[in-house]
Amino acid sequence: MFSIFIIGLSIVGIVSANVEAKMRNGPPAFFKQHRLPLPEARFETEHSLFLEMFPKLSNSKSDLEFTTTLDCDSDKVFLISFLSSHCDKLKFELTAPDGSKVDVSGIEKGVFPINDDGSVTVAARNLRVPSPQIGTYQVRVSAPAERELVAATLGAEKPFAALLAYTDSPVAIVTHLSTYSLEVGKPVGLVTRAVDAKTLVAARANNTMPSALRSTVAHAEMIVLSPDGSETELRMHDDGLHNDLAAGDGVFGATFVPHEAGSYVWRAQISGSANGAAFQRSTQHYVRVARDVAALNGRAELSMKKNRLVASIGADVHGKSSAPVRVHAYAELWRGGKGVAWAMSIVNIVNGAVELTYDSRWLRAPGVDLSSGTFELRNVYISEMNGFVPLSHVPIIKPKQTTHLSLQLGAMWNKLTVSARMFDPVAIRAMEDDSMWFGERPQWIEERAAKATQLGASASDVLLVHGYCSSDNPFATSGHSWNGAKVFGDYNQNLPTDEFAQRVAAFAEGQQLSQYALIGHSQGGLVGAHLASSYWSGLDVARVRAVRQNASEVASGARRLVQSVGSPYMGCTGAGTGANLAALFGVACGANADLTPEGAALWLATVSEAASSNVYYYTTTSATTSGWTTNYCNFATYMVLEAPNDGTTELGRTSFGSLPSNNMGNTLKQCHTSDMNYANQSHDVKRNAEMESHAM
Repeated sequence: MFSIFIIGLSIVGIVSANVEAKMRNGPPAFFKQHRLPLPEARFETEHSLFLEMFPKLSNSKSDLEFTTTLDCDSDKVFLISFLSSHCDKLKFELTAPDGSKVDVSGIEKGVFPINDDGSVTVAARNLRVPSPQIGTYQVRVSAPAERELVAATLGAEKPFAALLAYTDSPVAIVTHLSTYSLEVGKPVGLVTRAVDAKTLVAARANNTMPSALRSTVAHAEMIVLSPDGSETELRMHDDGLHNDLAAGDGVFGATFVPHEAGSYVWRAQISGSANGAAFQRSTQHYVRVARDVAALNGRAELSMKKNRLVASIGADVHGKSSAPVRVHAYAELWRGGKGVAWAMSIVNIVNGAVELTYDSRWLRAPGVDLSSGTFELRNVYISEMNGFVPLSHVPIIKPKQTTHLSLQLGAMWNKLTVSARMFDPVAIRAMEDDSMWFGERPQWIEERAAKATQLGASASDVLLVHGYCSSDNPFATSGHSWNGAKVFGDYNQNLPTDEFAQRVAAFAEGQQLSQYALIGHSQGGLVGAHLASSYWSGLDVARVRAVRQNASEVASGARRLVQSVGSPYMGCTGAGTGANLAALFGVACGANADLTPEGAALWLATVSEAASSNVYYYTTTSATTSGWTTNYCNFATYMVLEAPNDGTTELGRTSFGSLPSNNMGNTLKQCHTSDMNYANQSHDVKRNAEMESHAM
C-alpha cells in the first residue's frame, strides 16, 4: 500500500515559529574548519566561455542580429549552447576558421535547469561542432525584428540570448574571490589565472592553488551585474596592485566597492594564447553583499555560570533596528597559547554583546593547563544569517575575567569527569549525553525521548525534504511505498538554508512529529545537516531514543539521523551561470548564495563535526570520466560543471570536506532530475527502501 502523507504547508505559521538554537562546542582539532575560509582555497575552474548576446538591427532592418567570434583551441571537442527564452525564433550560423560554413543541422533542443527538480529552466539549443578546427569561428545569431521581441531586447537593453562555448583543451581558468569581507562600502573583487588542467588534480589533492600559465593571458576583465540590474566592466590587471599577487606572475585581479546590499553576479573573463592556439574562458560567481549592521568592538568578559564558561563579547549595532540583530557568532578559547575549545551559536546582539558559552569539560582536554597563562579569545567573528556573510572579525581578544573566576575554575577542576570518547565527534553520536558538544538539552527533548523509550517506539517518523525551489517533492513520486513518511512541501521557494531548516522544524512541530529522521534531496540534505547542527528539534529526540534502545546500531550506521541524495554540501560551480541566466531572462526563483561554492564554504564553517558525523549521503553521476563524455546528464550544464556530475551536483563537491561524514557510494547513470538523460536519482526504489529501513 502506498501509505505516504502529502501535507500542505502554512507559510504564516512557519515564519512565526521560534526554534531554539544550540550552543555548539568542539575541540581545537577542528579550529581550521570553523574559521572564516580562505578565498583562494575555494577556487572555481572552467573550460568554457559565457557570453551575453545583445542584439542590434541588421542593415535591412528586418532582423535582430548578434555577431561575435569564438576561439577554438581543440580539434577534438568544441561545444556550443545557445540559451534563450526566445530559442524558437532564433537562427544560428557558424563559419569555420577556413571560411567554410558549418553544418548546424545537428543542433538539438535542450534546457539549462535552474532549480532542484528541473521544473524551472532556460531553453537551450545545443551543438557539438563537427570536425572542429583550431582557430577563430564567426558566429551570427538572428531573429525576425518582431515588435514584441524588439521591445523585450533592444528597448529594454536586454540580451536575446546567451552563449556557452566549451573545448576539451587542457587550458582552464581558475578564479576565486579576493576576500570574504563582503559588505557594502568595502573593496571586493576577483582573482583569476589561466592554468594547465593537469595541475588541477594535484592542487586539489594538496589544497593549494594551481600555478598560473605565465605570458598566456592577453586580456582579462571582470563584469559585475549589480542588484539593480546595471552592469559594470572592469579591466583586470597583473601589476601586483589589484589583489593579484606579484606583477607579471600570470595572476590577474580587479576590485570595486559595492554601494548596495544584495545579490551580485561577478564574471571573470580571459583571452589569450597557449600551445599555439587562441583561447577564451570565463567563470561566474553568485555573491551576496551584506549591509554593515554590526561589528565586534574588541572587548569581552569571561565568567562562570553553572558548569559553563561564559564569554560576553562586545558587539556594536550600527543604525536603528526595531528587532534584535540576529547573527551567527564564533570564537576560539585559548589558554597559555594552547587551544581549548571553539564555541558557536545563532544569537542576538543584546546590551551591546553576543554571548557564547563553553562546557567546562573541555578544560580537561589533553594539553590544557590552567596553572599557567591567561585566557584569550581568538578568530572571533559574527556573520549575518542570510548567506552567512561575515560582518566583523577580530583575530585576538584579551577578555576581562570576573573576580572569582580563577577560584571557581579551581574548585571545579577535580570534579570534572570526562572520558576520551567524549572528545570524539564520531563516538559522540552514539552517546546519550552530547551536552559537551551542543549545550544543555531543553526539557522537552528529555520528556519526549523518555516517553518514546517508555512506549518502546522502535523507529521515528521519516520526514522527506525536497530541494531548492522545487515544484514538488521527488521522493513522493518515486514509486517507493513509504510507510507513513511525511512529506515537507514548501514549493517554488528560494530559501536560505537557515530559514529553510527553521521551516522544516516548525512544519514537523505543526504535524506533531515528536521525533523524526530526515531524508533530503539536494538542498534538502544541507537543510537536514543544518537543522541537526544548529537547532534543537525532533531529530535530537530521535537520536537520544535510538541511543538508549541500541547504541551499537547508531554507532555502526544501522540507524541514521540524516540521509541525502545529490546534495552539494560544498556548493555547485554552475550556480553562478544559473544565477546569471535567471537574472538575464527573468526566470522564477532566482539564485541561492548558500548553494554556490563561496556560500557553501561559509555555511560549512558553521556545521558542527558532531552533527556532520550523523549525515549519510548518496551520490550519482552520468559517468566516471573527469573530461568530456557523451554520457552526460545535461548538455548545457556539463559545460560549466566539474565532471563527473549528475547534471546539477558535482561529485567532487558532495562531501563535508574535512568534517566527518558518511559517504554511502556513487551510482552511475542516474541524474539529478527527471528531464535529464538518465533516471531520476530520487526515484531509485531500492535506495529509497534502504534509506527508509535505516532511518533512525
